[in-house]
Amino acid sequence: MRERSVEMIREHLRKVGLKVDPVPMEGNAMFKSLFAHAYDAIYFALEFDSLDPGRNLDFWLSSGSFHVWRMKQPKPGTTWEAEIDSLMTRQSTTIDMAERRKLLAEAERVLAAHEPAVYFAAPKMYVATSSRLGGVTASGLAPNVLWNAEALYIKPTKTDARR
Repeated sequence: MRERSVEMIREHLRKVGLKVDPVPMEGNAMFKSLFAHAYDAIYFALEFDSLDPGRNLDFWLSSGSFHVWRMKQPKPGTTWEAEIDSLMTRQSTTIDMAERRKLLAEAERVLAAHEPAVYFAAPKMYVATSSRLGGVTASGLAPNVLWNAEALYIKPTKTDARR
């Protein structure tokens, strides 16, 4: 899948005059290059262990171990990184879900405004469920249907209504 994706990216870049010579690498070698800043560009997919952004602070915070655009910073290198640090720290420590969503949306806006990394579309996927299951909003993140389990419900049937 990733090899096909790289080929598609290479072809699109060729159309605008950029020549790309992809070099497949084993995972450990790729991360060694990433952490040593020994690359022109790296294509890889981030996989998080949680859908809760507050549990993925290694990515969001400038001091995080997987803060991929400026690694190993003891403190924010820019004012916008400091803003993201503040927003995500507040986001991860409040229990008010509306406030958490608002803070994450603002952190995402700041990140998008400065675009320290290029993000590609999520893979196209299909999720099948029973027609009796309501509240389904599939996500590209696993678990594809259960990520919003609190919103799922079984729709009543005509038989249920007669009881």
